[in-house]
Amino acid sequence: MYVTTKSGDPAYDIVARAFWPRLNIDEDPVCGSMHTVLVPYWSRILKKDRIISRELSARGGTLYGELCGDRVKLSGKCRLYLSGEITVWEIHDIEERLTMFRSMRRYKQQISEEECIRILMTEKRGVLSMSGEDGYPYGIPLNHWYNPEDGKLYVRVAFLGFENQSKYEKDMPLRVIGYDGAAYRAEISQGDRYPVITLVLYFGDEPWGKNRAIYDAIDVPEMFRPFVSDYKINVFEIAHLPKESVNYFHSDFRIVVDYFVHRRDDPDYRPKDPARFQHVDEVLKLMAALTGDERFIEILMGEGGKPKDMCEVLDRAEARGIDKSRIESIRNIMETLKLTAQQAMNALKIPANEQSKYLSKL
Repeated sequence: MYVTTKSGDPAYDIVARAFWPRLNIDEDPVCGSMHTVLVPYWSRILKKDRIISRELSARGGTLYGELCGDRVKLSGKCRLYLSGEITVWEIHDIEERLTMFRSMRRYKQQISEEECIRILMTEKRGVLSMSGEDGYPYGIPLNHWYNPEDGKLYVRVAFLGFENQSKYEKDMPLRVIGYDGAAYRAEISQGDRYPVITLVLYFGDEPWGKNRAIYDAIDVPEMFRPFVSDYKINVFEIAHLPKESVNYFHSDFRIVVDYFVHRRDDPDYRPKDPARFQHVDEVLKLMAALTGDERFIEILMGEGGKPKDMCEVLDRAEARGIDKSRIESIRNIMETLKLTAQQAMNALKIPANEQSKYLSKL
């Protein structure tokens, strides 16, 4: 259900909220799909192609929509926490690949390389045929996309979603079944068929609670259990992973996992051989969201440029913690003893060459 009206705040054109009670989702904090409907609607009413919308959920968010013909372009601030690529089949030279197999018995039905590529580019579904370990042939229907620029055939094998949690959520089985159900419902209308996988990435220090399935979250009487599916969720307790498992991760996410795995046992942990950031903005914003520590954002926006690795981030965070503690001490002394800022800093024996950076913050 969508709720929307014209904004009373001149900074925005409209405000909106999105609710999904049938999917056990109380509210979508920032709903992109809703705005693919709202932008054309409000563009006609307000007679403008660009709409600035504020979603009034508890978390809140701002979306910038632009009507481009029969399409809607959406933009705004977001946090990239994971990216990757799976290559199932690589085609560099089709004729060379064919030499791996014996000649076709019905060679008259063989199509040309050009026709093969045309079919791959125009059709979105096909059957991947292979031979099992026992030599018995079988086929798997798959969605695919052929890229003529690099000669690669990309195959969709599953829809993968992530739910990041910094705290234990007892209703997570209900939420996940709602997410998965919405994805499967979309497959019905789109005509696609592939498995949906949702992974819950838990970054808390305390172990995840008992609720990992529907029977854990709901008290299902024994007589009803034959008729109620015990939908299980996949929870990965990042901070409780074995230390050697950090090497299984790649890209910047490995840096995040390394921090949470070691911090649980050693709050003062510093990586011995820190990897350099590839996407420092995304990593620090994710760290701020998962830990609730705004120092990660302050480091990103502050002086000194962007840090190159986690050691530099943690050193700056520690320095900012010391600075905040000093500022609080200066203010307390100024109020209690009725001293000037200069007198308070002298009383705390803060070196003269460091006092100027505190004056602007008092």
